[in-house]
Amino acid sequence: MIYSFGEHELDTSILELRRSGQRLPLRHLPFRLLVHLTQRRPAAVSKGELVREVWQAAHVDLGAVRTAACDLRRTLGQTGSQGPWLKTVSGFGYRFVGVVE
Repeated sequence: MIYSFGEHELDTSILELRRSGQRLPLRHLPFRLLVHLTQRRPAAVSKGELVREVWQAAHVDLGAVRTAACDLRRTLGQTGSQGPWLKTVSGFGYRFVGVVE
C-alpha cells in the first residue's frame, strides 16, 4: 500500500519512504512507527501500544520511542513536536496529523 502525504510517499509493500520521488533513509523502527501511526490516524496512539506493536516487546525504555519519533520527524523535515506530520500528545503518545491520500 502507498500512503501519500504532502510531497512524501510511504510504500509499505517495499518498505520505502520517498520525498518527491527520492528515497529517504530511515531506520527500521522509525519506519515501523510511521507505518503504525499512519494506519491508525487520526487516533492518538499510546506509548504502551507503540511498544507492543512497533517494538513487539513488553519492556522497552520509553526513551527509545521518543528517539524513534525524533528520527522520524527529522527525516520528514519536521521541526517541533506539534506538526505538520507527527504530533506529540502530552503524557500519552503520538498522533499522525497529516492528510493522507
